[in-house]
Amino acid sequence: MRALRVRPEVFEDHDITTVDQVIHALFNLEEQFGLVPNGEGESAGLTVGMTSVDLAKALRDWGRRRGQLDVGEMTSDEYRDWKDAYIPRILIDPVTGEEIDDPYTGRRLEGVEREDARRAVRTMDWLNG
Repeated sequence: MRALRVRPEVFEDHDITTVDQVIHALFNLEEQFGLVPNGEGESAGLTVGMTSVDLAKALRDWGRRRGQLDVGEMTSDEYRDWKDAYIPRILIDPVTGEEIDDPYTGRRLEGVEREDARRAVRTMDWLNG
């Protein structure tokens, strides 16, 4: 995965192929992350409770990038690459306290995505997990 420069989560297969599976996965996400439905009529969306700050931040970043794709500021390949490498946190070396590149992608959050990003200390156990 490190050689591919993508996050390992990219390779997880959730095997969700039906609407029934999607809605029940969303029900589970409500329990785990406070993800709740909003909107009425033909428009529907999801809101993240403040108990999951990282997820709320990730959804805002995703929305910005999707907006860039929709107006032609990003190509489909750039959008896919962004999704494959994205994490919503600034990674910190536990020894030096300095910011580090994502060990899988070699990237760091940039620009507006740094706003509201939580600083997370990463240990060698995480790298080997």
